[in-house]
Amino acid sequence: MNDFLNQKLKNLPTRPGVYIMRDSSCKIIYIGKATSLRARVNSYFLDNIKDFKNTFLAKTVRNIEYVLTNNEKEASILEESLIKRFQPKYNIIWKDDKRYPHIKIKKGKYPSIDVVRVKKSDGAKYFGPYPDSADMQHTLKFAIKIFGLRPCKYDLSKRKKECLYYFINKCPAPCIGKIGEKEYSNLINKVKMFLSGKNKKLFRTLKNEMNTAKKNLEFEKASKLRNTIFAVKNTLTKTNFKETTIDNILLNIDRASYLADLSQMLKHKIYRIEGFDISNISGKYPVGSMVVFNNGFPDKSEYRKFKIRTVKQINDYEMISEVINRRYSGSLTENTQIPDLILIDGGKGHLSAAVSSLKRIPKLKKMPKVIALAKQNEEIFIQNNPNPVTLSKNSLALNLLKHIRDEAHRFAISYHKQLRKAFFIFFLITSSIIQLYSKEGTIYLKNGGKISGEITKQENGNFLIETKNCGLEFSNQEINKIVYTKNQTEKEGNFLQKMKNTQKAQKVEEKKNLKYKYDPIIYTYADKYGLDPAFVKAVIETESNFDHSDISHKGAIGLMQIMPNTAKQMKINPKDIEDNIKGGTQYLNLMLSRFGDPILALAGYNAGPYNVKKYGNQIPPYKETQKYVEKVLKNYIKHKKDKQLWYFVDEKGCINISDYPKDKRYKRVEK
Repeated sequence: MNDFLNQKLKNLPTRPGVYIMRDSSCKIIYIGKATSLRARVNSYFLDNIKDFKNTFLAKTVRNIEYVLTNNEKEASILEESLIKRFQPKYNIIWKDDKRYPHIKIKKGKYPSIDVVRVKKSDGAKYFGPYPDSADMQHTLKFAIKIFGLRPCKYDLSKRKKECLYYFINKCPAPCIGKIGEKEYSNLINKVKMFLSGKNKKLFRTLKNEMNTAKKNLEFEKASKLRNTIFAVKNTLTKTNFKETTIDNILLNIDRASYLADLSQMLKHKIYRIEGFDISNISGKYPVGSMVVFNNGFPDKSEYRKFKIRTVKQINDYEMISEVINRRYSGSLTENTQIPDLILIDGGKGHLSAAVSSLKRIPKLKKMPKVIALAKQNEEIFIQNNPNPVTLSKNSLALNLLKHIRDEAHRFAISYHKQLRKAFFIFFLITSSIIQLYSKEGTIYLKNGGKISGEITKQENGNFLIETKNCGLEFSNQEINKIVYTKNQTEKEGNFLQKMKNTQKAQKVEEKKNLKYKYDPIIYTYADKYGLDPAFVKAVIETESNFDHSDISHKGAIGLMQIMPNTAKQMKINPKDIEDNIKGGTQYLNLMLSRFGDPILALAGYNAGPYNVKKYGNQIPPYKETQKYVEKVLKNYIKHKKDKQLWYFVDEKGCINISDYPKDKRYKRVEK
């Protein structure tokens, strides 16, 4: 064993993960998983182990890499993913296409749940893979038991009598109609949430059903739902798994091996590679990207973005042709060297478009090698070669080309999203400016003509007037006079007068908008604690009238009027707006859980839970508390009817619109 490998073994961590073995040519020859990387990898090189595979690998391996994971389960999933992608020579476990088991929920009425190893396109819902079969069986049994699904595999259309499972309370007996299709479908949806790891959504659904059961005095049903919540909470363990990338696997590896393999395949020495891709949505906001790799490593200072100028319809071939032409015939050619290889993200048509564009460039110093890599089957199309080339998944050349192709795609997508976002912001600003500075009126010209429409003063001093059919621009020399519409002028004059001379109008407007100011925070914590946001808003309005700086004569602080001692117990800062809403919502939820009735919960919030219990779980006979409950209920009806729309633009440039703004980025759509 060489010194380099010996040093690697000593430095291996004792944590779980996946190890990757390479031979002298840097090809991946074996991938494995381990609970302790150091112990597992060292076992290959122990003298007392005389296993043929271990002995052979110990002689062949020249380099070892590893990827750390949180636990062995994650390592198993990552191992399978890497083996299927790179097909190492000495991994025989997955070569026969053996797969981890999946849980399958069939389509149709009262579906049964099965365990399968092969996923099919049959419309069923699949969950997995589960590396630990025993663990998967335990999860499945738990889900069937706790959510009350049928554990049998019978064909229900042929059964006319309930089976033993019904009599021992382990089946709801859909076979004889003891449970309706809609109710059973609801149970299936909960199981899907459970198996998908949608814990928050599942808990919210269960809590809502439990609260509804309490209000309807269905205490037995509420008790079962509460037990289900406790059971799920005690069983769920969150798995953190993040997909690795080729870049992570190639990290700190001698890229010369990859370039040598690529050069050998193309029979052409490769040092500099330029990758191109196109991104658009149905021809809109079309862009091109160019990434540069020198000696196998990305040179981001030479990356370039192209906004498509000449192509107005959906035509990727014309777009790639334009990008190639601009790259190799413009000023960019004078400042950068011509690559040894051009890689196009696409198929044979994209390759032909790129080559044709290059041939039309008269001043091209040298003709580079051009290839295209298609995503569907990872086929490589080479210039002057009619048939595509298919390489092994473990090929160094293929993995380098895929990495460059994916990087070009990422760079193009990011620029495309940037353009979409910029366009949306420009649209909003332009619309606002037009509304602010355009006025209705009539322009009387010196030649005796006149024209009516929306009048806007331009930056150059001219006036633009827009009618239904056209827009015309006139200079001051052409205009005799401008007469603005009287009603419009009066309205603007009144508005300006209000803005200049009265602060009262501003305060009224601010007060009107104040009740929506904290909605994103209110909705977030109402959702977290299973309350109706309108209910929380009604409490806030009654307590402080949406004044976050309000302090009562008893010392209660903020929007939800939290007492300092209560805040101390809850470990929150009552003067902080978000903490105040969080603490108040949490305390309101506590009162609702304790008394099971929203009216008693309000009484407990105002007078304290002790006084509600003191008077036999009734509203205490205090005028303040009785008026408080009545006022909150009136405000609740008002806020429940008040429907608003909210929006925000995410980092991808997409506009998100909702009537449930549980995100601080949401802004209200002004009506």
